[in-house]
Amino acid sequence: GCTRLRLWWEVMLPSIKPGIAALSIFTFIGGWGAFLIPYTYITDQEKSTISAYLRSLSGDTSPVNYSRIAAVGVFQLIPVLIFFIFTQEYLLSIFGGGSKGGA
Repeated sequence: GCTRLRLWWEVMLPSIKPGIAALSIFTFIGGWGAFLIPYTYITDQEKSTISAYLRSLSGDTSPVNYSRIAAVGVFQLIPVLIFFIFTQEYLLSIFGGGSKGGA
């Protein structure tokens, strides 16, 4: 006999943590990599997002500086990697439940 809150906290929550972690990572990546709305509505380059700035670096007529594009791309990737590092424990345990036998 346990309360509904304890049942939810000790039984349900541990089994859905990997799904919550995966959903949070995909949501974070989707929000972080937003491109279309900032690229359409922001007219000032100094206030643009990283993804819109990356698009402006690859001009149609000017030569492309690939080292600058790579550096800005790394800065866009760093927050996603940090977020993944903190949630990878829950993502890697997604197949841990429901297995019979074995250790």
